[in-house]
Amino acid sequence: MNRERLVWLFGMVLCVFLAGRMLASHVLVEDQDRQFANLIAQVQHEVRTRYVTQIDPAKQKQMQTVAIQAMLNTLDPFTVYVPPVHKGQFMQALTGNFVGIGVSYHLNEADEIEVITPLDGGPAYAAGIEAGDIITKVDGIAIKGMKTDDISPRIKGPEGTHVKITVRRFDGSEKEFDIVRGSVNEPTVTGYSRRPDGSWDYFIDRELGIAYVHIAQFNEETLGNTERALRTLTGENARGVIIDLRFNPGGGLDYAAKIADMFLDEGVIVSIRGRTRPESKIIASPGDTIVHVPVAVLVNEESASASEIFAGALQDHRRAVVVGTRTFGKGTVQDVEDWKEDGALKITIAQYFLPSGRNVHRWENSTVWGVDPSVEVKLNKEEFQQVAESLLGPSVIPPMSHATTRPAHIKDRQLDAAVDSLAAMMMGKAKTE
Repeated sequence: MNRERLVWLFGMVLCVFLAGRMLASHVLVEDQDRQFANLIAQVQHEVRTRYVTQIDPAKQKQMQTVAIQAMLNTLDPFTVYVPPVHKGQFMQALTGNFVGIGVSYHLNEADEIEVITPLDGGPAYAAGIEAGDIITKVDGIAIKGMKTDDISPRIKGPEGTHVKITVRRFDGSEKEFDIVRGSVNEPTVTGYSRRPDGSWDYFIDRELGIAYVHIAQFNEETLGNTERALRTLTGENARGVIIDLRFNPGGGLDYAAKIADMFLDEGVIVSIRGRTRPESKIIASPGDTIVHVPVAVLVNEESASASEIFAGALQDHRRAVVVGTRTFGKGTVQDVEDWKEDGALKITIAQYFLPSGRNVHRWENSTVWGVDPSVEVKLNKEEFQQVAESLLGPSVIPPMSHATTRPAHIKDRQLDAAVDSLAAMMMGKAKTE
């Protein structure tokens, strides 16, 4: 046997051996899954056939859901099973979109349904409904005395359908609106205050040239709206920018990274590592920076996930001063498996790491996590609650039909510290590290 044939034969034997090892590994995994499932199936069979009373199909489905959820509860809070009944709401939360008329309302002191504000760009806003309107009828039916849980289904409905909303205005007059229900995007990018025409004024201090942008969550709408806001305030000669990410739970990593890229011209924004996936990095693109002035990023203990990546990337690259308190520490990546009529699975598959190599996630017994502020400002319980109500509540569009007095801004020591830090940076008296 010549040498070439011997090498070929050895190579074939090695290939067969490796293929056998891979097949054996695959079979082992299948066997483990099968053994796991068999025990659960055995319990289910015993209950179905021997339990003291017969188990109806609805109860069996509930048992299946509870069993899956209990299994995932042993992992982490972000790996969850979403049953079919909740899947629509779950998917809506991922996109930030919902179908309705786009109006925020509450039960006032007179037990009337009062409009807090129409949502920007929603059907109610387009129709002319205003903050302060009292909803008296829905499709001609008086709603006085009804609970809000009973009123909501009457106002909501399939996209493209009509609903008639009757309101009482501040002067006592009544007006009926025929509104077509549609997709509504909850606003995720807001400024410091409203102008009389309802548009945003981004400047917190015109004299100093300090602008303010609040980002409530990172989604597709956030990306375009943030870029427009940044170009607007840049065009108005902003000399410093505050990005407020307090109470921002995160959202899409890609959107947060692209917005961070608007402040960075080079360098790693985030690294992603997982057990079954190779390490990947998102790198800032040169030449597409929008904001070149000093930046302050506001964070608190409720700033999580993508908001931590944004703040950490700008801090690590000494592009921004971070003000507030240490962030939440949610540094894991989830993938969503849509099982159609069987629900959906959101499963943790990887972890985030900042440009410095810091692991964002707060694992059990972690001493280091999230993003530490460069300027720490802790709020007491009352201050925290006031800021939460201010940032998480609906942003009121002032009515055009009558004059209103814009409510004064609350005392916010964290925001004040961000302004002071920016002012010092603009005068060259401080750095961003």
